[in-house]
Amino acid sequence: MNAKQLLSETLEELLISKSVEDIYVSDIVKKSGVSRTTFYRHFLDKYDLLSYMYDEICKDTWDTMLEGNTYREALELFYKAITNKKPSLLNALDSSDNNSLDSHALKKAYSTLIEFLKLKGFDNPDEKTRNLLKVYLNGVHVHSRNYLNSNNSESIESHIEILIKSFPSELSKYFI
Repeated sequence: MNAKQLLSETLEELLISKSVEDIYVSDIVKKSGVSRTTFYRHFLDKYDLLSYMYDEICKDTWDTMLEGNTYREALELFYKAITNKKPSLLNALDSSDNNSLDSHALKKAYSTLIEFLKLKGFDNPDEKTRNLLKVYLNGVHVHSRNYLNSNNSESIESHIEILIKSFPSELSKYFI
């Protein structure tokens, strides 16, 4: 395991019991056994590490759309991943800092969907299309947070159905 992965896993472990605001770089390096110099060689701060941690989740979920998976398949993978990482993600998403995971997650999802549109031949989305995606993704984000905060009594499939049915009709031919 490389230093970046070790730091990411350490942050994930710490997030199970602490909020982002209560975790310091010194906590991360002490628990991981990685030097402070090595930490700063790879990351600007704990929020940069948090973004990396989330991006690693996205590699196996959202980014699979760019490799041929459907939107539905990517959603299924995403919900399974966030279910497995629920304790740490809840604390990660509760940060109110400007560098929070909330803003990074929305930017990451938006850029992935724009890239997916380009792969489907929709090279230059206009402002209306970009705004539709942003509004939809805000809804997906709220829905995902609600799912994480719930006791998961409803199936992943029922949550995905809601997200599929709420997709903007103007764009559904590319995604659904």
